[in-house]
Order: sequence, then C-alpha cells, then structure tokens
Amino acid sequence: MVFTEYEQIPKKKANGIFSTAALPENAERSRIREVVPYEENRVELIPTKENNTGYIKASHIKVVVGGAEWHYIATQGPLPHTCHDFWQMVWEQGANVIAMVTAEEEGGRTKSHRYWPKLGSKHSSATYGKFKVTTKFRTDSGCYATTGLKVKHLLSGQERTVWHLQYTDWPDHGCPEDVQGFLYFPKHPALVGKPTASSFQIERRPEGALQIIDYIPAELSIHQLAEDP
Repeated sequence: MVFTEYEQIPKKKANGIFSTAALPENAERSRIREVVPYEENRVELIPTKENNTGYIKASHIKVVVGGAEWHYIATQGPLPHTCHDFWQMVWEQGANVIAMVTAEEEGGRTKSHRYWPKLGSKHSSATYGKFKVTTKFRTDSGCYATTGLKVKHLLSGQERTVWHLQYTDWPDHGCPEDVQGFLYFPKHPALVGKPTASSFQIERRPEGALQIIDYIPAELSIHQLAEDP
C-alpha cells in the first residue's frame, strides 16, 4: 500500500520550467537526461568560456528546522567532462562537505566518475579546471569512508579544506543492510551544521533519504522540547 501511494506522487511539477537544462549544449552534462533541475532552484555557476550558461545538473534544497534554514545541494555523480564544473560549484557555493551516497561502479556500470585523487597516487593530487585537489588522508569506517581534501583555487591561490564522506553500502535497486550504519552517517561530525553538496546516483534517489534522515530527528527533537514542561 505504501509503495502504491508512493508511485502516485507526481514525479515532477506540472508547470515546471527547465529552460537552461533543456538547451542542446547542456544535454551532454546530464548522466540521465530525463531528470534535470528546475530553473527556479538550479545551482547557477559563474559562466565560463567552456560553460557559457553556467549550467550544472544540481539543485538547491532548503528546509527550515526550528527557525534555522538548512541548505543542501543535490547533484549527480560527475561525468568525466563535468568534474571541473563540480569543483567550481563546491568552491562558489562554499560547500565544505561532500556526502557521496553511491559507489563509483556497481554491477559493471559507472555510477560516478572519480572526481578526487586516490591517496598514494602521484602527489595524491589532481587538477580539475581551475582547481587543484589534494587528498590528505582517508579513513574507512565499515560502510563509509572519510577523506580529507585540500582544494586550491589556482587563479587566486586560496585554499580550503573539504570533507568527502562516501557511503558505500547502498546497493543498486536495494537498501542498505547496515541500518544503524546508515542512520549514523548523517550524524558524522563533519556533516553537522555544514553546507553540504550531496553527490548521488539519481536512479535510486538516496540523496532524499539522506536529507530526510538528517531532518526528521531534528524536527522530532524540537517538538519534544516544545512539549516537555
């Protein structure tokens, strides 16, 4: 019954506008072209010579919890030719946590191009357009991995630290087996109170699950405090 009700929920707004996403030059920037961001809440990059519409397949998601606004960015796992757009977005939006809820490859299919350097590779660094990304450390914690990244804007020389949290136990067309591990994932110290870019594979929509699990306990806690004498 729950599944039937879920399937009846409209998949998109009847009057939704996708004008920038629908431009022919932006079609190759989407992994799945049938699902694109609405014009009203898409993330807008500063236009460049290579991307004169400032388009990236990413959406702003904002929720209010106890009077405070929480801000997420939901985006697809980058394609080989959109990694530089991804890092431009992270830099311009001031995101200091990337929560990746997919593996890079599953069942022989690529879910996300690797957009950060492996620890132990040459200098543990890679350049994506105007950004140099360096992996400082990696820690595996069962169902997810924590990676510390240093991002340098090559034109200004400015540097920032970005946390990369990758949840690796979400099977394609399935659910995580380690429920407690997934429930803890949004409570990772790096995620608390931070602007977050969620990188995900759109087919199973785990980014929505991540944000709901982050949001509902906070709402319940606020209502409980309000009800307690």
